[in-house]
Amino acid sequence: MKNYILILFTTLAFGQKPFSKQNTYNTFAVKGIAYFNLLDGGYGGVFGFEKGFAKQHSIGLKYSYDLATPHTENTTDGSNDPINYSHNKNQSFILEYKYYFDFKFLSKYTMSPYVSLSYKFGKKTLENDRDYPHDFYYREIKYNILGPGIGTLISLDDSKTWTVDTQISYLMGQKNVMTEGISNSKSSMMDKLRFEILVAYNLDW
Repeated sequence: MKNYILILFTTLAFGQKPFSKQNTYNTFAVKGIAYFNLLDGGYGGVFGFEKGFAKQHSIGLKYSYDLATPHTENTTDGSNDPINYSHNKNQSFILEYKYYFDFKFLSKYTMSPYVSLSYKFGKKTLENDRDYPHDFYYREIKYNILGPGIGTLISLDDSKTWTVDTQISYLMGQKNVMTEGISNSKSSMMDKLRFEILVAYNLDW
């Protein structure tokens, strides 16, 4: 394990790091990632930007979109029945503050660990196929959650233009569930452990 850690550190580029005291500018970064949902079907992505200020601080805004189309296919007496599709969509915005540490033992490397505070709000809709029996056919969930996180930036090139931003956070808050056919909505507490990895393109503004 120690050998793998040593290889990681020795392959990192040297020089000024984005969002750090070593950088003479307050970095502006555009970041994101897109993916396919191989398990349930569908696709998604996270896109946003981050603006540095006072050297080791930054604030950012991200948009997250996830579409899943899980389905089941029933077969009766050798005949293929229509596929029972669901359609789940989750859209949210994330407002984020970060503080980047200036550890001396990492000063030579383009690795920038940070702590963050994120506020996430959005809406998730769940739709089931009306040709099949389900507990519900349409449900809408609105949520507002807030919490801390830790992460790090790792440079991908000598120019420090491209970086990978990895983060894990724990968010807590409230959700409001409205289900078609039920007159009253239900509010309850919500918590979420969130992992994120984004590719960022850094600019000096």
